[in-house]
This record gives sequence, C-alpha cells and structure tokens, in this order.
Amino acid sequence: MQKKNIRLVTSADISELSLLINTAYRGQGGWTTESGIIQVTEKTEAYPIDQQVGKPLVQVHLVVLEKLLE
Repeated sequence: MQKKNIRLVTSADISELSLLINTAYRGQGGWTTESGIIQVTEKTEAYPIDQQVGKPLVQVHLVVLEKLLE
C-alpha cells in the first residue's frame, strides 16, 4: 500500500527536480524538447534556482509516494 504525501519543494529537492525537468523537456526528441533552442549545463541551471529558494517565483508541489509497511 502506498501513502501519498503532497508538499512544497525545498532546496533539498533541487537536483532531483532539475533532473526530472531536463529529462522531460531537454531530451533529443519529442514534442516538448527545447534541445535546439537552449543549451545550458546542469550546474548553471541549478544555481539560479538555489538562489531563489524562499522567493515566490513559482509554487511547485511535489507528490511523494511512500510505501507503507504492513
């Protein structure tokens, strides 16, 4: 059984969230790709996000599925 936990993203989530976004939008194919438009390294992408923690740029909710021990 899984428990769903919805929470705001914190600075501890930045690297995993960046990986998720890059995988979804910056891959080599698919209709959502930006690969031909934007070329940025992981390090430069994470830096501005980290500097904005606590500032209201956008509100992201993270759904965490936790397996419950029975």
